[in-house]
Amino acid sequence: GLIDGSTDVVQFTVQANATQTALVFVVENSAGTDQFTVSNAGNVVALGTFTLTGTATLNAAVVIDGSADAIQLRIQGFDSAGEQTSDHFVVELANGTDLFRVQGNGLGVVAARMLTAQAGITVQTGGSTFAGDVTITGNADELLVVITGNATQTSLPFTIQNSAGTDQFTVSNAGAVVALGAFTGT
Repeated sequence: GLIDGSTDVVQFTVQANATQTALVFVVENSAGTDQFTVSNAGNVVALGTFTLTGTATLNAAVVIDGSADAIQLRIQGFDSAGEQTSDHFVVELANGTDLFRVQGNGLGVVAARMLTAQAGITVQTGGSTFAGDVTITGNADELLVVITGNATQTSLPFTIQNSAGTDQFTVSNAGAVVALGAFTGT
């Protein structure tokens, strides 16, 4: 049926019984299988795809519990050409401090751990660990890696180790270089 309101009032209301324990609202398919339900406590269960146009504000925890080996959360920018300049995704503290941000250019930011800069990534106190290969590809004639020691740095700011954890190449905060094995320059 069609509800065609003629005045500016709520057009459809379902009010539960004072002692309601059963679902308040149910949408079923032709086989009688629940597709969308609302409980008396306000819990909503929806099967299938949920498409939202606009902004959703959720004032509680969100749990994504995947039932298959598939992408559990996909966030797509508005521009299919990849030209989105606004952030795709931001996780913030209640005070608005960024904890994690995925920018339109795909760079990730973790406040107080890893911050993006226009030409690369800056690692700050707390550090970041990358498991696997890391490739740095410059997109212009620019400095690609900068390591800056703390003003009171006494430990090595740069070390290359073998798989046993033995230093193979080090640079001190004073610029002293120690290399094990052959050192070839041209």
